[in-house]
Amino acid sequence: MITMMSLIKVGLPAYAQVFFEATILFANMDVFSGESFFEKNFVFMETDPLNERFEQMGMDSKNFIMNSGSYFILLLLIYVSFYGKRFVNWVCTKYPEHWWVRWIAILVHEKKERPIEMVKASAKLFQEAYFDILMANMLGLLGIRHAYVVG
Repeated sequence: MITMMSLIKVGLPAYAQVFFEATILFANMDVFSGESFFEKNFVFMETDPLNERFEQMGMDSKNFIMNSGSYFILLLLIYVSFYGKRFVNWVCTKYPEHWWVRWIAILVHEKKERPIEMVKASAKLFQEAYFDILMANMLGLLGIRHAYVVG
């Protein structure tokens, strides 16, 4: 929330601007480099930033996926982890006669691994990234509106 304060067009003292620039650096930290992954694997329409304040915040376009960072990558990892463990456990129950299969089953089996745990993990990720997703969604809607009006 504090980092988003710099989006408001008000005069800021110099030390406050330095503080916001430092917090923006940490707020925009992307562990999985989601933006570069999406740029390499998908083609998006080029859009301009909403204004210079959003550009300073690292939101260089109005594209929702590009502005969301690694959110979708992390969500995919949660689902792959959950269903991957279930699949490996299912395969291991089909071939229990091998000692190494039983060993793998012991490693991947978790008693609490139920669909509700996957829902809780994805809900926690959503709650932690809510404000960023909200800003990315707003910029995406403004980009669609701009494309529709301009033409």
